[in-house]
Amino acid sequence: MTIIRKIGMGLASVALLIGTTVPAHAATAGVESVTARPRCAATAPKKITTGATAWVPAAKTRGSIDCWLAYDLAGYNAATYRLQESLKAAEGKAIAVDGYFGQATKTAVIQVQARYGLVQDGVYGPSTGGAMKWRGSNGSIGKWL
Repeated sequence: MTIIRKIGMGLASVALLIGTTVPAHAATAGVESVTARPRCAATAPKKITTGATAWVPAAKTRGSIDCWLAYDLAGYNAATYRLQESLKAAEGKAIAVDGYFGQATKTAVIQVQARYGLVQDGVYGPSTGGAMKWRGSNGSIGKWL
C-alpha cells in the first residue's frame, strides 16, 4: 500500500511518496533522510572489526542495511531490538532493550550521533550505524568493516 503524506516543517511542505508512514519529525532528518529509504524492520549480519558478526538493522531479513528507524511506539521491531542491544552493550547507553523505539532510544541515538560528529536528529540510518560500535555475536565490540 502506498501512502502519500504531506508534511510541513517550516521550510517547504514536502509530499513524500513512500511505502510506509514517516514520522513527521523525521521528514527532514538530514544525514539520515528517510525519504529514499525503507524503514528497518528486520536484521542482517554485518562483519565488524573484531572479525565477529553483528546483527544490525535491515529493511528485511538479511536484506539491505540502507534503512531508517525513528521514534515509534507502534509495536515491537527486531531492528530496534538489535540497535538497542548495541547502544547498551557497545556504546554504554543505559536503555532498555525491548524493541520499542521510544524517547530513551532516541536520546541514545542523538548522543551517539553527537559523539561521532553526525547530524543529531535521533533518526538511525546507515551513517549512524557506520559510525557507532556494535556488539558481535561472540560478545566482542567493534565497528562495521
